[in-house]
Amino acid sequence: MDLPGGISVRLSGTSLAERPDLGGVVAEDIVEQFSSLGGYITGEIQLRVVTSGSTQEPHLSFRIARLTRTTIRRVTWTISADLSSLDADFRLDGLGAIGPRFATRVDRVSSPVAAVDVTFDFTSPLTPRRASRFIFLTSREVGWDRSGRIRIEGDAIDGREWAAEIPAFGFVRRATTPTFGRPSQARGLPLAVEALCMIDDDTIALFGRRAPVAEDIQLEVVSFRDRSSPIGHVTIPNTADRMIIGACEERGFVHLALQHVANSPRLLQYRDVEVITFEARHHESKPIGAVTIPMDGDKAFSAAIAGGYLCVTRVGGRALGYVDISDPSNPTKRTGTLRSAVLANTGGWMAGTGSTLFVVGRGEFIDRTGAREMDAPFVKVINIDGSPPTLRLLSTTRIRDAGSVIAAEGDVAAVLHPGGGATITLLRQAVGNWVQNGVLEALAEAAAIAFVPGASLLVVLSIYEPRVELWELTSSGANRIDSVDYVLDREAYSTNPPPSLIVGGGTASFIIGHALYTVALRDLPLTPSFPSNPPPLPPLQPR
Repeated sequence: MDLPGGISVRLSGTSLAERPDLGGVVAEDIVEQFSSLGGYITGEIQLRVVTSGSTQEPHLSFRIARLTRTTIRRVTWTISADLSSLDADFRLDGLGAIGPRFATRVDRVSSPVAAVDVTFDFTSPLTPRRASRFIFLTSREVGWDRSGRIRIEGDAIDGREWAAEIPAFGFVRRATTPTFGRPSQARGLPLAVEALCMIDDDTIALFGRRAPVAEDIQLEVVSFRDRSSPIGHVTIPNTADRMIIGACEERGFVHLALQHVANSPRLLQYRDVEVITFEARHHESKPIGAVTIPMDGDKAFSAAIAGGYLCVTRVGGRALGYVDISDPSNPTKRTGTLRSAVLANTGGWMAGTGSTLFVVGRGEFIDRTGAREMDAPFVKVINIDGSPPTLRLLSTTRIRDAGSVIAAEGDVAAVLHPGGGATITLLRQAVGNWVQNGVLEALAEAAAIAFVPGASLLVVLSIYEPRVELWELTSSGANRIDSVDYVLDREAYSTNPPPSLIVGGGTASFIIGHALYTVALRDLPLTPSFPSNPPPLPPLQPR
């Protein structure tokens, strides 16, 4: 009997003759004892898994028997999974005498972990003399594990209400291998894109100019559904002589870092960095304030968010500029400069996750044996927190190239060493430290990387071979699981700005030269891993 959410369905029972798909191989069959009221109430529950011989779908079932001093009126089965289909009924053939008359499904999608509660009500209660029939659940496109729980509610013969909970079988979605769709280039955009960042699962912010020449910077808010027709637009005045350092999003606010560059007869003069904040929610975009970070003539290189701060690296690694964005809606934000030995010889590409910054640099490197290497490329992992912010060095890892690009997500980071025979160094957090977790042989001339949010997946972009690759991270490294070629727009191709890649909303978006490309990611996992703590069961319900 198909069981939709939110309503009670009357059950009439079924048999193998009516449903041949119920026949198959018994994969699990266990018997558990339960008790309540200090052992005054006892009983037995039999849990069974049958793999259908015709559909290969698992049928999960239970029956209750050997009761003492009680009757049972309600049983709730909790499945810690998001299920689109669910079938419930009881077997008329086989052991037992009583089946439930009603089944009610409640989907708890707003819980910390998605779950389904199926409650079976017995209008004719189970008694010590009358055991239940096998009651079963079936769902399509799922596997099974032991993550479920069953709650039994009844009345003792002395009038007391009781409940008992028993670990049970549950459903899990079958693992599917994520793959790419067909890449495409966004045509008809009204600007040459220089930077991009996610706003939400459906929308991205694009920064650029009407043409790749000196004129004011534009912000275009574009939906994945129609990339050629912006749904929001802002012109940022007096920015013709500004260079985009980076665009970062947090909590629905986009922060754009720009550096004023002045031409002189002999060389470029780098001035302060301006950070403009935009509220870019609900397909709208409006600037809500701008602040300035002093740079003391240094060239800004990259920007990232960590610990509630937007940070900007300086070429030469003498200091780190920051803006406090802990309250992004406040147009007046505190800015400053951090000067610390922790930053020595840094100043390259940077990434952030949580309160952790990853900064590339070059200089003296001392390995675990005490051996020194001069002018070595490395990545420093730095904790930033507090108010005003303080820096604490967590680890330093030797890498191949100081021009490396970094991406970070949760407790893992990836450092791409571009150029011919590009490689990727993986870093993982372990016991409060960050350690190397493998080296991947990436595509030749790989140019950008990005993690898939909420999943152990890494996207790698190559230009020399116009291709995008998808890697699945493991405890010991990563495996390449898919790749797809795209058509490079040679007319728009340029190495300035550097290639950029973001992933979100089931789509990878990247810019090469001033052209925007997108490719869909299919069959992504719903959650990064199966929950270790199932959601709590509903409270005891009154009769």
